[in-house]
Amino acid sequence: MTINRFRALLRDTKVAPYYFLLPFTALFLVFTIAPIVYDFGLSLFTYTLVGGTHFGGFANYASVLQSGLFWASVLRVIEYGVGVMAVTLACSVTFAVLLDFEYVRFVRAFKLIFFLPYAVPGSIAVMIWGFLLEPQLGTYPLLAKDAGFGTVNFLGTHLVLFSIGSIAVWALTGFNMLVIYTALKGVPLENIEAAIVDGASKWQIATRVKLPQIRPVVMGMGFLGVLGALQLFTEPSILSVLTDSISTQYTPAMLVDSTISTQSNNNYAAAMAFVLAVISLIFAGGLIGIFIHRRGGFESNARRAA
Repeated sequence: MTINRFRALLRDTKVAPYYFLLPFTALFLVFTIAPIVYDFGLSLFTYTLVGGTHFGGFANYASVLQSGLFWASVLRVIEYGVGVMAVTLACSVTFAVLLDFEYVRFVRAFKLIFFLPYAVPGSIAVMIWGFLLEPQLGTYPLLAKDAGFGTVNFLGTHLVLFSIGSIAVWALTGFNMLVIYTALKGVPLENIEAAIVDGASKWQIATRVKLPQIRPVVMGMGFLGVLGALQLFTEPSILSVLTDSISTQYTPAMLVDSTISTQSNNNYAAAMAFVLAVISLIFAGGLIGIFIHRRGGFESNARRAA
């Protein structure tokens, strides 16, 4: 292809967008699709001490679907994700609305302080929280005892998931708040002016004008948060050193890692990882379908925007 022909293709409005998509497409194929395909191929083989590695078809998947440990870990992280995102979004929306009302002085400092936890590396943050929650010498157990609540083990069986969720809420609230605050600032000014003319208060403008228009942003952040919970690994892995309540099969990611490191069964671990990927895709597709149905589809949204 000559240089002139290439330039002509770039000027073609029908073809040019695909050239801009090429870098993303190439990286997506190499670092996302290719590993999934390799993982699926690996999962079709089984390993035995006697016969070694041989083709086993879907035997690994049958074992995964019948595994109580796997499904218990999946349900645990879904419960964790729903709870964390519910609390995180509630706090983020509240703080974003307060900032939008301009009730808070020193707004820039306030946003920076709330964003800092998100900037702290996850492993370091979990270690700090581990010292605070440690049953014997941790700050929070000692404060609870001094307050008259007796001995409270925040890393015990009944509270450990709550403690892990608290770390996530602490880390995510500031970032989500900034995203929601930015979305609030992007609401068309004419809508706000119309509400002011109608005599609406600041609270009514926030709840009846602004928040309904940024609902897709809030819902999207919630969906991504729940999906991200399926990959939960760092927090429970580090806290497991301080408590016996977190086993090596506590989350799906930890179960996959344990299967590889302790059992050296890469094929079975690949099957679990692929099933987890399928669950994520089904969950994401279902939520997107519900969102499109409630919004009337993409064409309807385009007509509204027009």
